[in-house]
Amino acid sequence: MSESPNPPPSALLPNPSSSALLGTTSPHTEFLPPIPGLTGIYNVEEWKYAVRLYLNHHGLLEFIDGTHQNGQANIDVETPGSWLRRRAHAFTILNTKIGFVMPELLTAGLKAYDDDYDFNPQELWNYITHYIRIGTRSDSLKDRMLLHLFNHRYRYEGVSKEVFIKMRRRLRTCGVQVHPEVMRHVGVTEDDLHDEDRIHFHSMASQQIQGRWLTYEAQMWNVSVAFDEEDFQNMLEEVEDHIVA
Repeated sequence: MSESPNPPPSALLPNPSSSALLGTTSPHTEFLPPIPGLTGIYNVEEWKYAVRLYLNHHGLLEFIDGTHQNGQANIDVETPGSWLRRRAHAFTILNTKIGFVMPELLTAGLKAYDDDYDFNPQELWNYITHYIRIGTRSDSLKDRMLLHLFNHRYRYEGVSKEVFIKMRRRLRTCGVQVHPEVMRHVGVTEDDLHDEDRIHFHSMASQQIQGRWLTYEAQMWNVSVAFDEEDFQNMLEEVEDHIVA
């Protein structure tokens, strides 16, 4: 029985429609260091370096450095479908190892679990680099409180949990709902939050019973009487002095 003839040289060539020829995959990824799981401020710089290395290797840095064209494909270079696939690839690289800090990101306002979330890698990168960072300085009082909470695991030994409960109360007046996992990280238990919420809701019910149907501005004024913003600024400064000491 005769052997089958050798295939023609053209049959040995890769399919022109393969992902390798389209540039959707890159060789030699085995030489890249693994992306570490992002655990907070202690390894955020290592995480950022590894992520940027992967994105650069795949030609996707434009999706986090603001150089892509206002969230749209450059049709002179690629089709919208190709751009969307590369954008999804960039988001997947960013999203793979951030589960540990997701409660912080959700508290800060990331809408990752909403049905209409559009998986924007630039937005995710901005949230991580703004809120998962060493330091708590910000022109926004709300962001200062969030950064204090998010720096907790490494910098707040000896700080009373009442401080964090006050931060949560103040953030609530700013429309921020702190994820329960964030509070657990700073040693605030569900019983502590139950007592705090009971006091809060009792206060709100008392206002309604007494007929004080307050506008939003009046509510802010009412809260500030019991929880003065200047006093809160001083409290944060005392916490920062404690850390430096």
